[in-house]
Amino acid sequence: MVLHPTWLTADNAFSSAVPVSTPEVQEVELRSVFLNLWIYWLWGYRSCLTVQRIHESFSVQFLPGEFIRLRHLDDDEVLKKVMESQALVSFIQDRGCPFRLCDFFDEAVAHEDQPVLTCSDEELRNKIHDLTGRFRSEERSCLSLPSNDVVGAVVFPNIVGAVEQWQDGYAQEAAKLRRQWKSQVLSPTTVPHGPKLHAPPVDEAIVAQDLLLLKSCFRAIFEDQAENEANAMVRSLVRAFRSPLVRSRLVDQLEEARKQHGTAITHEQFSVLSKLINQALHADTGPQSVGLAELLLQTVTSFHTKLPSGAEQCIYTTCQGNVVWKEVSFWSKAFHAA
Repeated sequence: MVLHPTWLTADNAFSSAVPVSTPEVQEVELRSVFLNLWIYWLWGYRSCLTVQRIHESFSVQFLPGEFIRLRHLDDDEVLKKVMESQALVSFIQDRGCPFRLCDFFDEAVAHEDQPVLTCSDEELRNKIHDLTGRFRSEERSCLSLPSNDVVGAVVFPNIVGAVEQWQDGYAQEAAKLRRQWKSQVLSPTTVPHGPKLHAPPVDEAIVAQDLLLLKSCFRAIFEDQAENEANAMVRSLVRAFRSPLVRSRLVDQLEEARKQHGTAITHEQFSVLSKLINQALHADTGPQSVGLAELLLQTVTSFHTKLPSGAEQCIYTTCQGNVVWKEVSFWSKAFHAA
């Protein structure tokens, strides 16, 4: 605007039925638009936070896959990229703590109804207008920390000779804002949790059939010793493992088998269990992940079979090629949960 003053009135070339705000208000309205977008993306994010304490320090972990699944946004490619960004990592580090100084964003996310982007233009304008009003009221009450970049009501000079006068006014205004800030008593509070996300509905009849098939497969492996029948069931379980509930139930079935039949198994049982575990690990990816690899850590190192040479082979040797074991995020989460 300094180099090209005519740009200040360039938007006047386009007529609009909506009243045009002043440049100062437009700047706040623009921030309100971006805030509305972040409220839509991060609505209910505190339902997917876990606090893990190691000695005196603690670590806040965010589960992006669980968040996308509970929000029913599996097809939102932009949100998936946001979940993988470094900006979100910094956001969780700064705002994931359950007890800290709260601000306008925490209140907006906590008290917002489930946001939608398909509302009418009139509803969207009313929402932006409300956010703009709350933004300006927050700024007028000096709830944002002043710094050297804060400029109060001092207007940028139009003549070169007034630069020194403007700098003096700037310094006085900044000092005044700092005094107002120090005079306020702010203390950390519990961050409002906001809405609780719920899992999407599932077809209980189909899940019940899949769970019955999984139970029958384990009965064929350990009780009936029917390897051919068990192999046929394993092929049918490829579709069943798409359900997070069935994959979680696999861990329970393996634990029950370990307690009832021990960890030493035959070659045939070893082969069928290897297929089951690999299929489940392959299906446990993306937003539907239940952290199956972490749940299976103890199981895959316990079941073993004796080789003709006399050595023992653990079942983890058949699934160690899965990509999940190479992810740093998996080992970091497993370390904090240990």
